[in-house]
Amino acid sequence: MKQLLLAAAALAAPAQSALGDGHRLARFTDVTSASGTDYVQHEFSSPLAEAVHFSGAAAAGDFDGDGFDDLYVTRLDRPDILYRKRGDGTFEDVTARSGVDRGLGSNGAGWADLDNDGDLDLFVVNNRSRPVLY
Repeated sequence: MKQLLLAAAALAAPAQSALGDGHRLARFTDVTSASGTDYVQHEFSSPLAEAVHFSGAAAAGDFDGDGFDDLYVTRLDRPDILYRKRGDGTFEDVTARSGVDRGLGSNGAGWADLDNDGDLDLFVVNNRSRPVLY
């Protein structure tokens, strides 16, 4: 009984006491929808049957040179998404107007200045086709 009471007291204690004086646990708030990055990665009909589909990637880089890191997200069964960071904590979907809305089955991406021209290039790896360089 004494162990049960001690366990209950430990659970009820403030989080910072578990870390000692002067330390606090970080508190996070889900701002996914408010940021404009709320999307579905993949819908599973059967998690066991489709375990092979547990792939995907995100690559951050300032593709438009405005000083804010933008986000490219790969998706298996839907077109990838390019989010442009607005600078106020939100993103806008610029996929269609940027020309990167091709194909399905992407599972890897990365930004780099591959042609040494001073701007970022996007390399996307696919499950169902050859890699693409934008």
